[in-house]
Amino acid sequence: MQVCPRQRGVSIIEILVALAVLSVGIYGAAELLVTARHSAVIADRKVRASGLAQLKFEELRAAGPALAGAWASAERAGDGSVRWPKDGPQPVAQDTRFAWRAIVRPGADGPAHLTVEVFESGRESPLMARISGWALATASAGGGS
Repeated sequence: MQVCPRQRGVSIIEILVALAVLSVGIYGAAELLVTARHSAVIADRKVRASGLAQLKFEELRAAGPALAGAWASAERAGDGSVRWPKDGPQPVAQDTRFAWRAIVRPGADGPAHLTVEVFESGRESPLMARISGWALATASAGGGS
């Protein structure tokens, strides 16, 4: 039995092409893992920021009647809202990697609309979390009618 001279084995060109295809596939998989890790880190930050925003919102909502005088005397923006605290975003006590600010739109004789925004400390962009709702902003307790 004679061996045909053209069927002696795999050429160096075929090996190089196979290695190139394999390296492109491995690079794509590695890039996918890096992107997934980055997305998971951002998602974790947003979940933490949402929890901190909810915590600060509840804290301000509970303190609404006590803060009503400060909100009423504070400087208002063109739309009638009050930025709180007036010195700008403040670090969150529970996690100083984040800062918060509130936007209060006091009602005439009723509840105020309260929005709490949470950012990464030192940056106001991108916004990491925002919680909005109503808070009592008067010192009087509501009675029945």
